[in-house]
Order: sequence, then structure tokens, then C-alpha cells
Amino acid sequence: MVGRSNPAKERIVLLVERHPIAARHLGACLNQIPGLRVTLTELPLSPRSLLSKPSVVVIDVEGPPFAQVRFFRAVTTWLGDVPILVIGNRLSDDELCRLIFHGVRGFVPYEEVEGEICPAVEAVCRGHMWYSPRVLERYAMLSSSLQKQEGEGRDGLSPRETEVVGLLHRRLSDKEIGSVLGISERTVRFHLHNVFEKLGVRDRYSAMELTREGALELGVRGLVHHTHAAELL
Repeated sequence: MVGRSNPAKERIVLLVERHPIAARHLGACLNQIPGLRVTLTELPLSPRSLLSKPSVVVIDVEGPPFAQVRFFRAVTTWLGDVPILVIGNRLSDDELCRLIFHGVRGFVPYEEVEGEICPAVEAVCRGHMWYSPRVLERYAMLSSSLQKQEGEGRDGLSPRETEVVGLLHRRLSDKEIGSVLGISERTVRFHLHNVFEKLGVRDRYSAMELTREGALELGVRGLVHHTHAAELL
């Protein structure tokens, strides 16, 4: 009935924020959403500190959000399918695709927080994702590329390309990779170009992220399961 509150329908936003002033500002923005309660916490987060299961976790990340990947996974382990929404410095499309891969349901850049944080929280609470259509299309293309590679052998990479990727993870430069493999820098760049094309990425960091911890060995089925990519359709 109109005008009658229903405590059972209360939604909880767990706000992970280190800075008191930023926390106060974000809390004021989020309190504009009817039936929503904001709970503030900091890292490290312990599940024992949570009195109730939140409807969404909003994380203000400092620096590259990929430093928080273990935290994203911990939230998923502790809270199950509770969606994660990240705010931070503006990211490229490929970086946003990596966030989707790691299970983050939405991203809001700092400069757009005041206008987007409330609709973003509402969207992810309803089971939607908060990314631009361009980013979702990019992610769908990346998933399709990974699916194509399933029938091409491990990672879809040649033995030499696999060696190059392995040396990327050791943070070696093109010259250093060439020295290790006994090939020229130009040949290294040729192999890297092929690796980027096969993985559907544009830079070394993206290639390392996709091949880290056996991500590609999971194949596109594991990728789709982990990120709920079916919701992109």
C-alpha cells in the first residue's frame, strides 16, 4: 500500500571506502535511493564484521582496480552472488572488459559519480550490468574470440607465442625476450602482434591478464559462467 514501509524490502549497500570525506559524500548520494541503507567499511574486510548480507558492494579503488582482484574473489566467496560495483579513475574499454571478466557488474568513473552512482546501484541490484554498450560489445567480441580458440589447441597460441607470453609474465622487455629466445626484437614484436590478435587485446598488460592463472585454459565456458556474460545478450 502507498505510504506503508516494508522493512523486509530494505536493501543494504556495503560501501568500501578509506577516505572519511569521500565516504560521507557517497553516503549522501546513495541515501537518496528509497529503502536503501548504507553500511560503511574499510579494507581488509572480514565477513564476521557484516551483520547482514548486502544487496550490492560498492568499492572505491585506489590505483589500478586489478590490484583488488583477490578482494573481488574474496567478496564472491564470502557473499555468494552479491554484485560488485566499482568506482575509480576512468579506464579504457579493454580495462573495463577485464573488470567484467573478474566478476565486477558495473563501473562508475569518479567524475560521473554524482549523476550515475544511484542509477548504477539500482541497475546492479536488479541484476543488470552498468557498462556502456560499446564496452559490452567489446566484451562479447572478446568472448567470441576465446570460444573460437577452443578448437585450436591450448590458448590458440603456437609454441613460440606461448614462450613469448611466458616471458611477458616475467616483465621482460622486447629486447630481453629476444635475448632469451635468440631472436630479434622485430621478431618478438611480430609474435606479440599475433598474440594480441588471437587474444583479442591491444597491449601487453591485457595479454598477461588473460593468460594469468590459467584463465584461458578454462575456455569460454568458464569465462561466461564466471562473468554471467549471457546477460550481455
